[in-house]
Amino acid sequence: MYSVLKRVTRIEDRKGGDAIIFKDAEGRIAHLDRTETNTSLNINETYLVWVVSSKERYDLVRTTINGTSTIEDFVNDIPKLAYSNFITKNNDLIAFINDFSNYDEKYNGAKYYTDITLDNLKGVIKHYGRIGVDSEFDAWVCDSLDALQYIYEEYNTNKGYRVRSITLDTGKETIGEKVVRIKKEFYEKDEFDIVLAKEIHRLEKILSTNLELAKAKFKTIISLLDRRSEFSCFYGSRDSVYTIKNVSRHNFDAIEMFWITENGFKSFMVNDDESIVDFINNVKSINKIEKVWEND
Repeated sequence: MYSVLKRVTRIEDRKGGDAIIFKDAEGRIAHLDRTETNTSLNINETYLVWVVSSKERYDLVRTTINGTSTIEDFVNDIPKLAYSNFITKNNDLIAFINDFSNYDEKYNGAKYYTDITLDNLKGVIKHYGRIGVDSEFDAWVCDSLDALQYIYEEYNTNKGYRVRSITLDTGKETIGEKVVRIKKEFYEKDEFDIVLAKEIHRLEKILSTNLELAKAKFKTIISLLDRRSEFSCFYGSRDSVYTIKNVSRHNFDAIEMFWITENGFKSFMVNDDESIVDFINNVKSINKIEKVWEND
């Protein structure tokens, strides 16, 4: 793993030549990749670059995509990307997204997952929601949206955009955050509010050791759910049958449970403290040919 996107400053060629050489904030040297055609790079100016290869002592970088659009411009224009930009199967775009998704250490080591908020990327999701995902390339496009949203929030320089609007669980509070908020509301009241007091007590019970046990079981289940497969699940007081699959992303554990009713497709996610405790308390077994999990 290495930084696929980073900012570097052009420095003088120490050998007295006109080679295009850069240095990042940590002092690591980078050379312009041979495929790069951009020559208007000034000494002492900083550029956002695409690291196409990371060697032991130096990086090879590009400052453009397609030899025309700078990396900086491309990132700033992610909200303008249309579905048509993908289906042209632009080789540079595909290579860039693949490099970032596969090798960028910050992206792959993130403790959060990306919430898609950009309208154009939501449009692509809706498109595939209508026509379905029925090819490897369709699946690649859908997987790429997450990386593009992350890149934009991390590296864009558009004025007025609130960088890092990524959330841990798409806007939901964790139980700990909810306790803090309700306690604040409780103490700001002039009178004792029994409803708030009961809610604080209920939430703090969830935050006890029961939560840690539930999380440990949940992690075991996550490890058993092959990402390439779907499983059946007996869940709830009526032993309802759900389809269950692992949808974890970027070190954030999550599963999706779904079923088909006469009213269509329905689903819910298990990805935060409260839903994990509820899931562990109500799951009976998870099956694929033979049982992989049975709750005791």
